[in-house]
Formats: sequence, C-alpha cells, structure tokens
Amino acid sequence: MMNGLKDLLASERGIFAIVLALSSTALAIVGPMTIEQWLDFNKWISAFLIGSKTITTGIEMFRSRAPAPAATPTMPIATATATAPAAPTP
Repeated sequence: MMNGLKDLLASERGIFAIVLALSSTALAIVGPMTIEQWLDFNKWISAFLIGSKTITTGIEMFRSRAPAPAATPTMPIATATATAPAAPTP
C-alpha cells in the first residue's frame, strides 16, 4: 500500500491526478459540480492514470527485453531433380 502511494506521489501524472481529484472534490463541496459529475470525472481520472501506467509498464518491459540471439547460419536444403526411371533391362 505504501509503495503504491510513494510511486503515485513520485510521478508527475500521479500528482496531476491527485490535484484533479482534489479540485473536483472542492467543486462538488462548493456546489457547481453534482455528485454524479464528480463520480464521472474521477472515473476518467482513474482510467487515465491506470491506462498511462499500463502503457508505460508495457513499453519498459519491451525495452528491457533481451535481444534475440543471432540466427545461426544453416546449410541450404539440397533440391532433388526428378528423373524418369531407367527402362528395365531384359
């Protein structure tokens, strides 16, 4: 729990999400925003935060992946030519 909170506070997008959530909460308390609008707004903030974290993690995993080993040279496959069978000898 604490590690997640530390990660959230250490990232710019986490701080931005917290500021937006606190701002929408203040607007809901003061009155210009209804509770339904507050809920919808905070769902979008959460979706943005989770989506961006997922994309960032995926990119980091892709970048840290070890490169594929070099292909080993192989011998070319011999091709057989079809010949007509020899005529039987009497």
